[in-house]
Amino acid sequence: MKKKSIPPLPGGASINLLRNPDRGLRLELYMNVHTGESMFEYAGRDAFQCLRNQASYYQDDYPTLAQVYFYLTDYWSRPLDDAAFRRMEAYFTILNELGLKALLRFAYTHAMEDFENNTGIDCILINATEPAPAQMVAHLQQLRPFLYAHRKQIHVLQAGLIGVWGEWHQDKRDLANQEHNHVGGMYGETAILQALIDNSPPDMYHQVRMRNMKTLNLDPTDTATYNRVGYHDDFIITAPHHWNTGGHVPGSADWRAVGEESLLAPMDGEMIWGASVGMYHGGKGIDAEAVACRLYDHHFTSLSMVHNYCENEGVYDMVRWKEELTSPIRLTELGLPFHPAWFLDSDGMPLSRSMFEYIRDYLGYYLVIECAGIETGSAKAEVAIRNYGFAPPLGLTSLDLAMLDTENQVVCRAVAGNPSVLLPGESVTFAAVLPFEGCASSLRLAVAAYNSAGTLIRFANDVYVTQSGYHLL
Repeated sequence: MKKKSIPPLPGGASINLLRNPDRGLRLELYMNVHTGESMFEYAGRDAFQCLRNQASYYQDDYPTLAQVYFYLTDYWSRPLDDAAFRRMEAYFTILNELGLKALLRFAYTHAMEDFENNTGIDCILINATEPAPAQMVAHLQQLRPFLYAHRKQIHVLQAGLIGVWGEWHQDKRDLANQEHNHVGGMYGETAILQALIDNSPPDMYHQVRMRNMKTLNLDPTDTATYNRVGYHDDFIITAPHHWNTGGHVPGSADWRAVGEESLLAPMDGEMIWGASVGMYHGGKGIDAEAVACRLYDHHFTSLSMVHNYCENEGVYDMVRWKEELTSPIRLTELGLPFHPAWFLDSDGMPLSRSMFEYIRDYLGYYLVIECAGIETGSAKAEVAIRNYGFAPPLGLTSLDLAMLDTENQVVCRAVAGNPSVLLPGESVTFAAVLPFEGCASSLRLAVAAYNSAGTLIRFANDVYVTQSGYHLL
């Protein structure tokens, strides 16, 4: 089979890849499902308008993901009512309108005062905002139809529920695991995590905050469940810290395990708030190169752009990263992946690139079609694709090969595989038989890939893309 090399996308056009689904810089949003209001700095404001406002504020960064916190605070002692579900439905309608998929998290406790005052001894005080594990399990059972109905709009479902912001702080875990809080003979936290999984679609990915939340509560021999539970690190500062998801010792067994398991389930993260850098990082800015290395080592699919960027119209580290230039030599020294064409403009001339652009573009997947060909006699078509991104394209579900006529209409097509197998740095050849009638010289081989919602991706290649998302090869 004679194969043709496919030209890569020049770096000056990499902005065209930012609308690719299930990857990249993400938003962060909140709603109290009882009041329909937002939270924290937006407390008292309409959550639906806050959603639109944030999407507009960051529109030049083309986000396709949003972390969505649904606070069930007012239902700590009773079932969710119809009004709560109507608000959640309305919220997802707007997400869909804005082209956003959710990293969804349910939580109860949102006030830092609760976190600081609740020691795990005063159960009445704790239960005033956070229900017993049995009530959480009941809420998850109620949420089952909602999760199934919106499967295609949910990128990942985070464990949530326990502790402030649903981050499973240890005092709340200890309380949940006390004997009087056992559910069905299980520790409270085990019952909650199991109920989250059991009431979700079987192909949905999940994330937990710390590794022991997974290892202590799930059976590793049940690989179908275990392997679709990933992590979210909500405390990225690049300095070792015990709040890091993989622990505070780089290279430790837990650290390595997070890197291995993040090839199987999406990994999300966020830096600390820009205003908190002085408190947790000695006033020093968070280093872009160190962040990039961490994102690659643990195969991050997404990262918050709401933290440490331009929150509250301030100027924080991610803004400064836009002025920090990098080069092929420097990225090679750091052991970071990139395609050489990313440093070239459309005329093949060197292009200045920043660390902000690098992290923005290589989060998740960066797929380049290397070559393609078709045997006329057997009608077998092949296409080789390499992933230069930090993580596999786990949100993608199908890759199609097709023959198109001169009007770019599909003459025949076949599913050639699942692109989620494309591990970082690896090249995979996808093949399919494409029987067609007529003159082969009038037909063109084409490829398309998409996620479970049918959202098509843009490959990092300088080729014509039809309105139906096929890349002409």
